[in-house]
Amino acid sequence: MPYKMEIALRVVKEIGLRLVPMDPSKIDFGEDITNGFTLTNDWPHYKKLIQYFHGDEQFEGDLNKGLLITGPTGTGKSLSMSIMREYRKVDDIKFIYDGNAIDLSYDVVNGYMINSAFMDKGYPALQEYINRAVLYIDDFGVETREVQHFGTKCDAVEYILSERHRMGKLTLASSNLPDTELHKVYGDRLYSRFKEMFNVITLLGNDKRK
Repeated sequence: MPYKMEIALRVVKEIGLRLVPMDPSKIDFGEDITNGFTLTNDWPHYKKLIQYFHGDEQFEGDLNKGLLITGPTGTGKSLSMSIMREYRKVDDIKFIYDGNAIDLSYDVVNGYMINSAFMDKGYPALQEYINRAVLYIDDFGVETREVQHFGTKCDAVEYILSERHRMGKLTLASSNLPDTELHKVYGDRLYSRFKEMFNVITLLGNDKRK
């Protein structure tokens, strides 16, 4: 749907303030943008996310790929994806997969949850993550690489990503590791698939948790 960036950013601000009610200064978006005040360094990041979620051709990337947000601890990567999770409900944003319009909605999961599911129920537990229309993995790259279910070993996160890559499914992720470190963690084979799966966005700045 058509949208106005100024209004979209104000909506993002309101959502952010609701998600962090205990300390609104953790999301310092500056003054009302319609009055021309200087904006903080987070604005360019949210502009990119808004463009992506709206399927805006001005987005500097490939709209057919997912998102991988990297950056130091505490810069707001996970928070920004939580904000966009609520933002997409405002315009009921959808995307096209296999000829069908699908809600761009997602839950927050991480490698620990995925590994625990495999250790509990084995490969059938991973199918639920593989089949999701949209999968968002938080703290990507720090999970234990190999876990067991009754003697059966599996790199659960790699298995899920490989299957979703094969199926062309939309995958989102955030990681404290830079792109080069993710290459070291996952190796050439899976890293080459990352390039086909993700637009990489780097969010820099100071640790907002301090």
